[in-house]
Amino acid sequence: MYDFTFLVAVIIGLTELTKRVTPLKKKFLPLISLSLGIIASMIYVDGIWQDKLMIGVILGLSAAGLFDQSKILDRSS
Repeated sequence: MYDFTFLVAVIIGLTELTKRVTPLKKKFLPLISLSLGIIASMIYVDGIWQDKLMIGVILGLSAAGLFDQSKILDRSS
């Protein structure tokens, strides 16, 4: 079984890298996270494609949520 926590951390890192490198608006970052989650699950998770898709959505939304929470905590400091 793959460590999904590691995949979420990688997705967060790649989303942050995308934010810093490209002139993309911040409102598209959750979509980037979702896309990266689906891509990661299609590559790294075993099973049928429906399971891979659902796990990818969960990974991407988890990464987007953790990313948003870190921004909220950063502002309150």
